Amino acid sequence: MKQKSPALPVATSYLVSPELHLVVQPVAEDAPAVVTRKPTNWILVVDCSGSMAGELPRIGAHLKSKIASILDVGDTASLVWFSGRNQCDTIFRGEFVAGPADLQSVNRKIDRWLQPVGLTAFVDPLRAVKQLATELQGVNPGAGTHMIFITDGDDNQY
Repeated sequence: MKQKSPALPVATSYLVSPELHLVVQPVAEDAPAVVTRKPTNWILVVDCSGSMAGELPRIGAHLKSKIASILDVGDTASLVWFSGRNQCDTIFRGEFVAGPADLQSVNRKIDRWLQPVGLTAFVDPLRAVKQLATELQGVNPGAGTHMIFITDGDDNQY
């Protein structure tokens, strides 16, 4: 007599926001451990306001040591700095870090541009990230987008 495998519980979806759901999907214990993921556009956003002066060297060193390890084949990295109102720019956008030369270029840009200046305004970098995420879909079609937002405080400009 053929034995039936036990039925798995149904996936559960939790509404996080109108555009975001968290889905919990049970997996059979004997399921093969194959992990695949689609390419990712990583957008790193760093607060360069005056209050970050003491932390920026450590943040820069940490970014340089970790950026190569978080990127996988097909991933891109972008870095946005921001400070006060109208003080925001993209240091590099959609960089495929495929080897040591690419990594050196990214590291030089981190060293050059992560410098403290001004106050803290979140509106401009968030607008920049929205535009950058849209642009990156043309550069890296089908990739997901993840943002890491590094700050020590609150918006004091808007």
